[in-house]
Amino acid sequence: MLCSCPEVMAVVPEGALIMFSLSFLPEPSAWHEIGGGPVLCRSALLRFGELERRLAVPLGVWHEEDYELQRREGIGRIVLGAAASCLVVSAPELAWFGLRPLDGRCVAMQDRSVGVPGDLDDLYVRAGATSAGAPVATVARAELAAWLERAL
Repeated sequence: MLCSCPEVMAVVPEGALIMFSLSFLPEPSAWHEIGGGPVLCRSALLRFGELERRLAVPLGVWHEEDYELQRREGIGRIVLGAAASCLVVSAPELAWFGLRPLDGRCVAMQDRSVGVPGDLDDLYVRAGATSAGAPVATVARAELAAWLERAL
């Protein structure tokens, strides 16, 4: 679905397919150096409009199911009209991509932010505080709603 918001059209070429997905890849977990020590991580792929990032998602503090639950909650918040939300991509050393609505049809994603651990309610407030910059990608809210419907 194409997002035709004026702010988005400067970022997304005309005719581009806008989509969202964030899922673990069918690869075995691997050890990565994080915070000065080895951490077991699972590879994931994030697609948000024109943005595509391969991520090493740390396991241990959170399991795959915890990340998947937060993705549904984070997308659900923005689909239901929250002023800000986020997608957590690291729980031990907290990292997230902030989300904010541009208008009733489009949602912007901010670049990755990092912070100190805290509960998710506090994280959503912090994500809102970091979501005022230029978006790295945009997607139609309807695309997120369709993803959420499939994920539930």
